[in-house]
Amino acid sequence: MHAFALPRFVPAAIAALTLCFSAAASSAKAATPLVAVHSTGTSSVTNIVDNPDGTMTLEADQTGKLGTLGAFNGHCTYVATFDTTLQQIRITGTGTFTLTDGSQLKLAISFTEFGLNYPIPFAGMISVTGGTGQCENASGYLVLHGVDEEALVDGINLDGFVFTPRCSR
Repeated sequence: MHAFALPRFVPAAIAALTLCFSAAASSAKAATPLVAVHSTGTSSVTNIVDNPDGTMTLEADQTGKLGTLGAFNGHCTYVATFDTTLQQIRITGTGTFTLTDGSQLKLAISFTEFGLNYPIPFAGMISVTGGTGQCENASGYLVLHGVDEEALVDGINLDGFVFTPRCSR
């Protein structure tokens, strides 16, 4: 385990999301749950493609738990852009987290790795852009942070809220 300081924006982003979604929860109907997420999981890179433009396309599978929504398995596809001047890797992509009942959360992902040599701390945001089943019309934000290890299996931390209008949990 490697110790590192989170970028300054991460605690502020969590605080801002807490205030924003707390206000939304207080004005929402009682049957409309707001799921708080504070969890850990893993992300395993399953495919890497070097692109002609110098970027890399990555595919990864995730496992973890999303608060009372329960356990999930995920699959995400990313494009990594390397900035050797700033010594950072900017990663953007999309993905899906599938819950044990088959419901899915659709995701837009954006994070930065702060360095070019392993281990590399990372932080960013996951936007929940919709879903299926009990997660139909879901929205929300999760702060994503962890450390990218050379072994291509990384621990991830997820903190934030998911608003699930159809969820009965």
